[in-house]
Amino acid sequence: MILLLYMLERGEANWMDPITPGEMIRFFHTYLTEKEYRKRKDFSDKGKLALWEWNEKTATGIEKLIIACRCLCGAGRRAA
Repeated sequence: MILLLYMLERGEANWMDPITPGEMIRFFHTYLTEKEYRKRKDFSDKGKLALWEWNEKTATGIEKLIIACRCLCGAGRRAA
């Protein structure tokens, strides 16, 4: 859902353009932390509490989450 929102917010002319996890890190983090209920739900375990504040380490952690999510949902698979 966050990926779709990011793509739509780029505008109709660009929303189908390819993106990388690195391009959407800041948007992803802002979306998940701008509302207190999202932050507490999505960043509640001990390993993710450090991701509440934005910094270079957070950017790396968020990028890993995005890549892991892509792998889990099959977005990283190639057609045979």
